[in-house]
Amino acid sequence: MIDTQILIERMLETENLTDDLHDDDAEWLLSWGAERMREFGAAESMEAAEERAGALMKFMRGLNRLVGGLPGVDPADLARLPDHYAAAFGASRSAGELEIQDTAEALSWLGHREALEHIIQWARPLDPSPEE
Repeated sequence: MIDTQILIERMLETENLTDDLHDDDAEWLLSWGAERMREFGAAESMEAAEERAGALMKFMRGLNRLVGGLPGVDPADLARLPDHYAAAFGASRSAGELEIQDTAEALSWLGHREALEHIIQWARPLDPSPEE
């Protein structure tokens, strides 16, 4: 099992992961990130865990910039987030241009915490619908 505490400490020392967020939202995002880092403990090697941790931090950095810049959301910035999510977790949503535009517009009406949660949920891969 990989010692993920090293990855978590590295994440907590990286200022630009939360510098555009209010303190309570920054704390929430760091806590969310630390929980995800703990999941990387099952990685095959420390190198694999570090790669996933780096991708997670890119995802968090993107969340920070996107949510910190609300109410304006650049759809191009939003469109990059699923790739970072996939690099960290192995899969993500595949979103078309219209869905990205609609999501960017919807985010402008949300508070920061709601936007963080919404984007994280949005970046996850869609569950396949049960066969009828």
